[in-house]
Amino acid sequence: MSRLLLVLVLAACTGPDGGVDSDSDSDSPDCADPLTLWVDADRDGFGGEEVEVCTRTSGLTDVSGDCDDDDPGTHPEAPETCEPLDRDCDGDPFAGASDAFVSFIDADGDGHAGTPLDPACELAAGASRTRDDCDDEDPAVHPGAVELCDLIDQDCDRKLGFDEMVGLPGDTVDAAIRAAPEGGRVCVLAGTWELSSTFSDTFVSVYGEGRDKTVLVGDERMLDLTGGHLAFHDVRLDPAEAEQGAVARVVGGSLGLYRVDVDVLVGSGSVSGLLVHGEQADILLEDVHVEGLRMDEAHIVDGAVLQLLGGTLQTDGFSIHDATGPTGGYSVLGSGLIDLDGVAGTLAGLDIQDVSFRVGPRTPGGLGVMHLDRSDVEIRDATLSNIWDPARRTPMFRQRWGHTMLERVRVEDVHGSGFALSWGSLEASEVTWERVEGMVLYAYDGDAQLSQW
Repeated sequence: MSRLLLVLVLAACTGPDGGVDSDSDSDSPDCADPLTLWVDADRDGFGGEEVEVCTRTSGLTDVSGDCDDDDPGTHPEAPETCEPLDRDCDGDPFAGASDAFVSFIDADGDGHAGTPLDPACELAAGASRTRDDCDDEDPAVHPGAVELCDLIDQDCDRKLGFDEMVGLPGDTVDAAIRAAPEGGRVCVLAGTWELSSTFSDTFVSVYGEGRDKTVLVGDERMLDLTGGHLAFHDVRLDPAEAEQGAVARVVGGSLGLYRVDVDVLVGSGSVSGLLVHGEQADILLEDVHVEGLRMDEAHIVDGAVLQLLGGTLQTDGFSIHDATGPTGGYSVLGSGLIDLDGVAGTLAGLDIQDVSFRVGPRTPGGLGVMHLDRSDVEIRDATLSNIWDPARRTPMFRQRWGHTMLERVRVEDVHGSGFALSWGSLEASEVTWERVEGMVLYAYDGDAQLSQW
């Protein structure tokens, strides 16, 4: 009888698994050293409700933290997913989700994403699931960007974008041009490089690292091109003294200069086309600056900077500054800085400043600035200033036959005359003459149509 009474008392004080009976009036088990455990109702190894018991039994665990003890898939070590349930009980249903994805934003504003965000289950505003910008701190670097001559992959194709590179000792520009395929691109890195070569039917574009970094030097004529097409971008040219074509002689081909500075041109003897002498050639000049012209030992000048016999000329930003003509008793006949004979083209952005011609005593006339013979030329957005010609009667523009259009042209501070027209036609609008000492317009058997002259 006494054994049966003891069993009934124990049954009343403990639950079926040795835990505390929730119906008991006591908060602690009736034992000397109780255990603190947690009820693991879903048997996932983690408990939710804390209990104190005298004996560890099935259904109890010493690991807490289960935030849903009815779901064995929810506990502190459960893998988190992007479903809206806090599987790992960290209070955030999405943090650390195994199927979260990394998205990218466009940090440099070039329209291409490259900066990663933390993994998330939703796409952030303005973000992209794909990354295509290989340098999201530089807006000039992105797919489709123009590849520049440096060691940076601007278009993110894991290539430098050039067929030939000049940058190591022993490299030459000449060899790189010859090695490039037709239509190829050559990169000449920062440094001073010699160029004095003859090319025939060559079609190559040469790029420098910048006018302040890549310098091409000629110890004689830099380029002699017959047929084909050569283009030079972002370089500085330092030509040698010459009579003709110190930079280039082009016959039946085409030459393009883009963002090019030219050191002082020095001519002697019979000077013509120190920058370019062309015969049936197509010349393109864009943002080209000639820093000076010296002709102290010249006795004949025919287009000291440009002399083109046939072909075409297109400019978009072409300047000649600080040009001085012959000195001493030399007899000079010629056609000034630019001589175009049988040429068609548009000269936009022409800027000629600080020109001084000191002609000899036997010279019947001065040099002027531009001689147009049998040419069809448009001159737009041009400025000529501070032109000194001791002959005074020598015109800045001389035209024989052909057709010339002047539009938005400003001529100022000229010790000479303006425009001489013979047997041709002239159209002019928005042309300003200020402080011109000689005759502004002289027309002999020509047709001039003037508006706002």
